[in-house]
Amino acid sequence: MEDPTDTGVPGNKMERKANFSDEEMSYLLEEFGENASVLQSILTNSVTNKRKKHIWEAICAKVNSRGMERRTIAELKRNGRR
Repeated sequence: MEDPTDTGVPGNKMERKANFSDEEMSYLLEEFGENASVLQSILTNSVTNKRKKHIWEAICAKVNSRGMERRTIAELKRNGRR
Protein backbone atom coordinates (compact mmCIF):
# COMPACT_ATOMS: atom_id res chain seq x y z
CA MET A 1 0.00 0.00 0.00
CA GLU A 2 1.28 3.44 -0.89
CA ASP A 3 2.30 5.83 1.89
CA PRO A 4 0.06 8.98 1.77
CA THR A 5 2.87 11.09 3.24
CA ASP A 6 5.26 10.15 0.43
CA THR A 7 6.09 13.24 -1.65
CA GLY A 8 7.68 11.24 -4.46
CA VAL A 9 11.20 12.36 -3.55
CA PRO A 10 13.28 9.62 -1.93
CA GLY A 11 13.92 10.33 1.75
CA ASN A 12 11.60 13.36 1.78
CA LYS A 13 8.36 12.77 3.67
CA MET A 14 5.89 15.41 4.82
CA GLU A 15 5.92 15.94 8.55
CA ARG A 16 2.66 16.06 10.49
CA LYS A 17 1.98 18.88 12.84
CA ALA A 18 1.21 18.09 16.44
CA ASN A 19 -2.45 17.92 17.42
CA PHE A 20 -3.98 21.02 18.92
CA SER A 21 -3.20 21.20 22.62
CA ASP A 22 -6.02 21.58 25.13
CA GLU A 23 -4.89 25.15 25.77
CA GLU A 24 -4.90 26.00 22.05
CA MET A 25 -8.36 24.47 21.57
CA SER A 26 -9.91 26.18 24.59
CA TYR A 27 -8.45 29.54 23.56
CA LEU A 28 -9.57 29.07 19.95
CA LEU A 29 -13.11 28.15 21.00
CA GLU A 30 -13.22 31.09 23.41
CA GLU A 31 -12.15 33.54 20.70
CA PHE A 32 -14.49 31.96 18.16
CA GLY A 33 -17.38 32.20 20.61
CA GLU A 34 -16.73 35.89 21.23
CA ASN A 35 -16.81 36.58 17.47
CA ALA A 36 -19.35 33.94 16.41
CA SER A 37 -21.99 36.45 15.33
CA VAL A 38 -19.65 37.83 12.67
CA LEU A 39 -17.80 34.62 11.76
CA GLN A 40 -20.99 32.61 11.28
CA SER A 41 -22.83 35.39 9.47
CA ILE A 42 -24.27 34.41 6.11
CA LEU A 43 -23.60 37.87 4.71
CA THR A 44 -20.89 37.75 2.06
CA ASN A 45 -20.45 41.35 0.98
CA SER A 46 -16.94 42.75 0.79
CA VAL A 47 -17.16 44.64 4.09
CA THR A 48 -18.30 41.56 6.02
CA ASN A 49 -15.70 39.34 4.35
CA LYS A 50 -12.91 41.80 5.19
CA ARG A 51 -14.12 41.91 8.78
CA LYS A 52 -14.20 38.09 8.97
CA LYS A 53 -10.70 37.87 7.50
CA HIS A 54 -9.41 40.46 9.98
CA ILE A 55 -10.96 38.57 12.92
CA TRP A 56 -9.46 35.23 11.77
CA GLU A 57 -6.03 36.88 11.36
CA ALA A 58 -6.26 38.26 14.91
CA ILE A 59 -7.33 34.88 16.31
CA CYS A 60 -4.51 33.17 14.40
CA ALA A 61 -1.91 35.57 15.80
CA LYS A 62 -3.20 35.06 19.35
CA VAL A 63 -3.29 31.26 19.08
CA ASN A 64 0.18 31.17 17.54
CA SER A 65 1.55 33.35 20.34
CA ARG A 66 0.36 30.76 22.91
CA GLY A 67 0.97 27.46 21.11
CA MET A 68 3.94 25.36 20.17
CA GLU A 69 3.01 24.97 16.47
CA ARG A 70 2.40 27.66 13.86
CA ARG A 71 -1.23 27.32 12.86
CA THR A 72 -2.75 28.63 9.64
CA ILE A 73 -6.10 30.33 9.38
CA ALA A 74 -7.44 27.31 7.45
CA GLU A 75 -6.44 24.98 10.30
CA LEU A 76 -8.10 27.25 12.85
CA LYS A 77 -11.29 27.48 10.81
CA ARG A 78 -11.44 23.70 10.49
CA ASN A 79 -11.02 23.17 14.25
CA GLY A 80 -12.92 26.23 15.47
CA ARG A 81 -16.20 25.26 13.89
CA ARG A 82 -16.40 21.82 15.51
